[in-house]
Order: sequence, then C-alpha cells, then structure tokens
Amino acid sequence: MASLLVLALAGAMVLVPQKDSQHTKSDNAAARDVRGTPQAPAIVKVLPPEKTRDEADAESREKKEHADNEGLLSKSTLALAVITGLLALGTGVLAAFTYKLWTATTEMVGKADTATGKQSSDMRDSITEMGRIANSVHESAKVAASSVAAIEEMKTHAQMQMRAYLSVGVGNGTYQERERGFYFDVRPVLLNSGNTPAHKVGFRVAAEILPVPLPDHFTFPLPDQIDGGLVLGPGARFDLFGRVPNFVPDDEVVAIKKGHNRAVYIWGKIVYEDVFGAKHHTNFCQQIIWLENVGVYGIYQHRHNDAD
Repeated sequence: MASLLVLALAGAMVLVPQKDSQHTKSDNAAARDVRGTPQAPAIVKVLPPEKTRDEADAESREKKEHADNEGLLSKSTLALAVITGLLALGTGVLAAFTYKLWTATTEMVGKADTATGKQSSDMRDSITEMGRIANSVHESAKVAASSVAAIEEMKTHAQMQMRAYLSVGVGNGTYQERERGFYFDVRPVLLNSGNTPAHKVGFRVAAEILPVPLPDHFTFPLPDQIDGGLVLGPGARFDLFGRVPNFVPDDEVVAIKKGHNRAVYIWGKIVYEDVFGAKHHTNFCQQIIWLENVGVYGIYQHRHNDAD
C-alpha cells in the first residue's frame, strides 16, 4: 500500500510541471515583465526535482526495509519482554522456593537442636543412672564377695572346729631284760581329740637307742610299710608300738633307762582323713626314760613334732 501511494504521488508531481510548462509557453509574452513589488510580492513555487525510477525504487526498498526492521525490532522487543517476564516469574518462583526451603531448614535445625539437646540430656541422665547402677552393682559385688569370703571363712572355721585331731601322747614301755627275752619297747598313745571321727588312720613307727641330746643331723627314718587303716572316733585312744631291734650290753641298761648319754627314742608319722575328706598328718618324736616309783616318762623333742 505504501508503494502505490508513493508511485501516485510521483506521477502527480510529474504531470503538474508539464501542464504548467504548456501554460507558460502560451502566456510567455505576457508574464515576462511581471515583477514583484513590496506591495505585491511575487510568489514563486519551488518544485522538487523529478525523481528517476531507480531512485523511487531505492526509496521504496529503504522504506520497506525500515518497516521490516521496525517490525523485527517490535517482535524482538516483545520476545525479550516475554522472556524477561518468564525470567522474572522463574526468579520469583525460585525465590519463593528458596525462602520456603530456608524456613523449613531453620525449623528443622531448631527441632534438631531441641531434639539433640533433649537427647543429650536424656543420654546424660542415662549415663548417670548407669553409673549409679554400676556403682550399686560394684558395691553389691563387693558385699557379695565379702559375704562369700565370710561364708568360706565361717565354713573353714566350722570345719576346723568339727574335724578330727590326732595327737600322740606318752604311753607305757618296757626296758630290756635279756633273760626274759624283753627288748626295749615303747607304746605311745594315739588320741583323737577332735569332734568327729578320723578315717583311714595309718601309721609308721620306729624306735632306737640314740645319743642324748639327739643329733641335729638325724633324719627320723621310717619303715616303708604303713600299718593301720582304722577309724578312730572322737575321744578314742589307740596304742602304738615301737621296739628297739637289738639287745644292748646288760651293763648299759640302767644308764639307758635313766637317759645318761644315751636313751630310747620313738618317732613316727600318722596319716588320716577327716569327715570332710581332707587329708592330715601328725609327726611325733619322744625320748623315753624310766624313773623309780614313777614309771615311764616321755620328753617331746623339738624336732619332728608337728601336725596340720
């Protein structure tokens, strides 16, 4: 439409000068001397120069390109506005989401702090309670251990009070009388001084004439065979027996009976079990002398007299 308007305008402009030229030729003579005065100025109409077709086409193309550029610019501006709006909308949505996320995170952190604080408090309380329980258990264990130890001690004491105790006392004896076939022999007394029977009582006994005092290097040898095997009840007695294996010269009998330089010694070892199944032993050693109007008298030696 703009092109047609431009072409019509150009045609009109071309036609108008040609008409005026013809008119001017017909009136050339009359108007040659016409001049303007201050009172009646002459008006001269200046017409633009006639454009060629190329110029008109170029102008038309320029206007079309300008219009196209204006349309493209408008479309680009509109697209940019739409994109800017979408970007603003996305930014708003992102901002709202970020705010919501921040709010939720803050709330979650607050709840976590509260829960953590409560959990820490509960854990401290639990640890304190566990410590108290552990201390109580420890104290109870100590009390229990003390009680067990006390019970064991009481049990041990009770067994010690109730068990059998075998000891060897001085008994009787015979001095040597060769013409009657009597050797020096000694019969010490085995006594259960405990409160319960002694079981499996066994003994080994030996007798010999040895120096007075008894030499320190003496080892108290005993026979290999264990005699006995009896049960000896509380307060019961049993006579042991030991005999000197050989005769001595008859003129030494009186001195030996009195314990001058040499004397008769009897020693031995007793083994037994108490009613609780524990094994025990008793060792003994006595020096025997005969006193006038008194009879047999025994002297316990400082060695080989012990018991458990």
